[in-house]
Amino acid sequence: MSMNLRYLVAESCCSPHMSVMWTYSKNPVLQGATDQIKPTRTRESVLASAAELKLKREQDASQAMKEYHAEKAATLAKTARLRAARLARDAEEATLVKKPKRSK
Repeated sequence: MSMNLRYLVAESCCSPHMSVMWTYSKNPVLQGATDQIKPTRTRESVLASAAELKLKREQDASQAMKEYHAEKAATLAKTARLRAARLARDAEEATLVKKPKRSK
């Protein structure tokens, strides 16, 4: 019997799931007030909200990656357009005959 008692004591002291969350006063009015403010979260509701958060994070991550790739593609397209414009401008300047400077 002492072994069972030690097991129960150790389990109740060390396990956060087995610990008493609310201590009630002896006054029934205070006990009723404590019951009203007691959280209604259960293990299932906590797991469900965690799953919802995980799903939302995954959706946000995929959306962020889509935006990143779209911005990268736009930047590459802009760079290619500007490079082509610069090369065309340089080629045009090379074909123009520069007037020699007048010496004084």
